[in-house]
Amino acid sequence: MAACVAIGLFLGVAADARFHTGPVFTFVGLGAGLALGVLSVWAEVRRFLS
Repeated sequence: MAACVAIGLFLGVAADARFHTGPVFTFVGLGAGLALGVLSVWAEVRRFLS
């Protein structure tokens, strides 16, 4: 989960630096990373519930 959040945050910061848009893409990347992290944790937990 941490890797998903870190990658999303890094990509968001990089996009903001490239396009000079302030923290817009940082928040989008953070949200996307959190969502993917939660989905990956849920997929792992589901394996043990079945």
